[in-house]
Amino acid sequence: MRAALALAVLAAATGCAQQDVPVASPVAVVDVAQTTTAAPLPAPAPVSAVRLGNQGPLGNAAVPFAKYLVAMHNRIHPLFTDGSLARLDDLRPNDPLNDTTLMTRLELVIDGNTGNLLKQSIVRTSGLPAFDALAVDAVTRAAPFEPASGMLWSSDGNVYVHWEFRRDPVFGCSTMHVRPFLLHMGSAPQ
Repeated sequence: MRAALALAVLAAATGCAQQDVPVASPVAVVDVAQTTTAAPLPAPAPVSAVRLGNQGPLGNAAVPFAKYLVAMHNRIHPLFTDGSLARLDDLRPNDPLNDTTLMTRLELVIDGNTGNLLKQSIVRTSGLPAFDALAVDAVTRAAPFEPASGMLWSSDGNVYVHWEFRRDPVFGCSTMHVRPFLLHMGSAPQ
């Protein structure tokens, strides 16, 4: 019940309604520690930390997660929706980047203590590497994020989020298509 209430708070804060999004097979990873600018997308690799059986309920962390995601969105939105998507409007109408059905889903791994982006993985590609790269670049430039409350940490001390980026200017990087996770990794954070 509390998780549903928190999702409603998140939806109200962003003007959207939360929906369940199935986790797809991952396709690529970008190790942020090795990149200083927009990185080319690496070869496919199964990298998602989110797996059946290692997720726990958000419970009392749902409302703090909603607040944390809004703060992240406030950093990502100017770069992705107001920046990258707005520039695409100058392309010719039949350009592949003007397909409003394009969507890529990233898995973001954030150090809970520092807010540093440790890793981002493409867990669902749009099928257009140039569009996927826009999402990767926006998140890379938006980082670091705020340190997270300990109740948002998975057992390894990191924060795990799946975030969808869409070509549609209304839903661009909306928190409506974000899924936070509490993962049980087998050991407690040190």
